[in-house]
Amino acid sequence: MTMRRTKTIQVGEPPRDVIIREPTVGEIRNWLVELEKLKSNSNPIDFVTHGLFNDASLTDIVLMTDLSLENLDTMAPSEIRVVIEACQEINPDFFTVRRRRMLMWEMESHSAYAALLNSEQWMLANPGPEQTISPP
Repeated sequence: MTMRRTKTIQVGEPPRDVIIREPTVGEIRNWLVELEKLKSNSNPIDFVTHGLFNDASLTDIVLMTDLSLENLDTMAPSEIRVVIEACQEINPDFFTVRRRRMLMWEMESHSAYAALLNSEQWMLANPGPEQTISPP
């Protein structure tokens, strides 16, 4: 029987041991469900948690390590980058799914924007130079 992949790295000064682990398929599925909820949530997104790094959110790191969001708040971005690199090494399949989902969101956003620009309501509210309505 194979065990989940793990790796221990040292980060920071003084050095702290961080355990990187491979999440189960069920944990990845739950992560994706939570990500979808976040997308449809009307509350503002914590951009530091979800946008500080291109290739992983802080919640992604929590999923794959023994670190909490509170631990991450005390770390410098350069230290967290070391953790992300180790996570990518141990979890290539997770990062493949993450990239695919982000690409799908981007495509959905572009499609929605294109549909908006082509809508009659948008054209009436934002006439182009050739559509300028002259006063009677």
